[in-house]
Amino acid sequence: MTTDFGGSARATLDAARPGLIELSHRIHQNPELGYEEHQAAAWVADYLVGAGFAVERGYAGMETAVVGRLGTGPLHLAICVEYDAL
Repeated sequence: MTTDFGGSARATLDAARPGLIELSHRIHQNPELGYEEHQAAAWVADYLVGAGFAVERGYAGMETAVVGRLGTGPLHLAICVEYDAL
């Protein structure tokens, strides 16, 4: 049995693209300084919750850090985002 992980990932990203672009534009239009990106962090967390992720806000003691987890299994994907205005 062969699974097309690449095709599945591509289809998932294609479906998410409009929402991700809107989120990107919203963050860009509302700049915040480093460690003060409270609105952007909230928007990212809300987006992830809406996409079905289990979200942890204030990760590692940083108020603006967000971690989202979805699914199980041996494959893990991490996306690190830096979105302050400087």
